[in-house]
Amino acid sequence: MYIRKRGQFYHFEFFVDGKRYAGAFNGKNGTHIAKGKNEAREFAYQERRKVLDGSYRDEMEREELKDFETFVDKVYLPFARENHSSVTHDEFRCEVMKEHFSGKRFHEITMMTVVKFAAEAIQIVAAQPRPLELGRIFLADALGRILAENVSANIDLPPLSSLTLREIRAH
Repeated sequence: MYIRKRGQFYHFEFFVDGKRYAGAFNGKNGTHIAKGKNEAREFAYQERRKVLDGSYRDEMEREELKDFETFVDKVYLPFARENHSSVTHDEFRCEVMKEHFSGKRFHEITMMTVVKFAAEAIQIVAAQPRPLELGRIFLADALGRILAENVSANIDLPPLSSLTLREIRAH
């Protein structure tokens, strides 16, 4: 790790797995301002720790991640796939939100836009058809309907025992 003072600010440089990481502690882009070399070294260790943890973002990547869709694809979904036991709901929810917030940056998404999105989603769900009441209907009227429970016959059709049918399926 290399720490040096250039002008009034401290700069750092280090390598992890052959990749060079460098920057300045000048207060820009969320960096600290180091008051001395020891403090700059401590800040540099923190930056290196971020690289090792996978949370380090360079300036161009930080700018790119301000876009909602990019953040979801590059940060949230990989995190969810690694840390959640089932990501099906996360993936579905993210696709719906990406569709709604497409092209927006985080500073454009306010509490009110989220509330409006939730209200619209509730209206869409409320407008969905409700299940029909359970009851008996004629077979001719059953087209397009879904059974509420399994159907069973009182007699074997064709007239074979169920054991024989299982044996036939097994062979």
